[in-house]
Amino acid sequence: MKKITATLTFGIIMLILAIKPSFAGTDSDPNIALLKVLHENKAITDTQYEELSKQITDKTKEKEIKIQWKNGFRFSSDDKAFDVKFVGRILNDWAVIDADQKLENAFGDTLLEGSGTEFRQARIEFSGTIYNDITFRAEYDFVGGDADFKDVWVGMKNIPVLGQVRFGHQKEPFSMENLNNAMYLVFMEKGLTSALVPTRNTGIKIINSTKNKNLAWSLSLMKDVDDTGDGFEDGSDYDITGRITGLPINSDNGRNLLHLGFSYSHQFRKDDNTLRIRERPETHITDVRLADTGNIAGADSIDLLGGEIGFVKGPFSAQGEYVYTMVDAQGSDDPDFSAWYLFCSYFLTGENRAYRQMDDGGGEFTRVKINNDFHLNKSGWGAWEVALRYSVLDLNDSNIRGGKETNWTLGLNWYLNPNLRWDLNYILATIKDRNSGGVLIDEADANILMSRFQIYF
Repeated sequence: MKKITATLTFGIIMLILAIKPSFAGTDSDPNIALLKVLHENKAITDTQYEELSKQITDKTKEKEIKIQWKNGFRFSSDDKAFDVKFVGRILNDWAVIDADQKLENAFGDTLLEGSGTEFRQARIEFSGTIYNDITFRAEYDFVGGDADFKDVWVGMKNIPVLGQVRFGHQKEPFSMENLNNAMYLVFMEKGLTSALVPTRNTGIKIINSTKNKNLAWSLSLMKDVDDTGDGFEDGSDYDITGRITGLPINSDNGRNLLHLGFSYSHQFRKDDNTLRIRERPETHITDVRLADTGNIAGADSIDLLGGEIGFVKGPFSAQGEYVYTMVDAQGSDDPDFSAWYLFCSYFLTGENRAYRQMDDGGGEFTRVKINNDFHLNKSGWGAWEVALRYSVLDLNDSNIRGGKETNWTLGLNWYLNPNLRWDLNYILATIKDRNSGGVLIDEADANILMSRFQIYF
């Protein structure tokens, strides 16, 4: 059923985009043909004929839809009242993992050590603006052989005071790395803060900014749902989440900037809710979670605080985030958890990380503008970036022994052109003080080498 829905969505949108007045403003236009008859019968003068013909042509011109390539397919009218893009991406990952024997013993049948490959993402997306103010996005991921919901929402922009309002399945406005498109992340996977950060749910989100877009904010009310956007039960599992970002420094076309942000979320949960926080070691290819709280019973509510910073100075950039989680759980003495990361990157070929203001509730980084695309028969070698990240996830508090994980990640990125990229990541993941099924892991390591072939348009 999901496959059929996705296919129908694709077909309907493509049909709509293909429909345009092919005769508008041409000799086949009935209005132009009528003017010709009047002109030939001397009912109107030459000047009147020319003026009326121009008016008809100008009036219908805006209805014509043009198809262009701008790092992806774009369908737009001259006046931008209709501006729709079709984008897609394929991310193929390969990995080799070598783990301590302690970890192998602790996780038993769940495979941690080994090698393999997976398609991390295989998505198509339609998004844009119609009738000037109506916005939408329909994004599906076909990894696993079916069509999974991602961003599926409809909205309206240019609303006085409110700005933009969106209804549907979308990301909660919390954390720059969470809101950043996966195609534009520096590393193959997000840092360990993603274990604590809310992602997509279904609800309403308001987005706005100052006129110069140096200050942006967003607020959402979301229903906690499953991966298809569905949720119904006798409870009050709702999230109120907000984010505010500022750009105190922004010059030299984004090559010199400072981004600051703060997020807050309160998650209402029914009294008998069971909470579990866990995270993979910055690779998706294994199902093992080195840090894992296990089930926390009676979690009535959760409060999340997040701070973020991003800095760009020419080819150098730095970024960091901190997330603090407070759980109101009757049976676990209200445990608190935290996570943070800090990384820096440098473009060996002189480019800089590109920043986009005000899209999904504040600032985020976007597609790198390459100085010289890679060509086999020319001198261009694309853009090369090196990066280093340190991230921490602490899931130990009260009577919870989920472990403290620390990761060092070294990255190398090759941007061949605006649509093609190759990544290489090495991760040293260390877990301490973890109780796994009664087995205490005092300290153990896993070495992970990953590579990704990515095309996105």
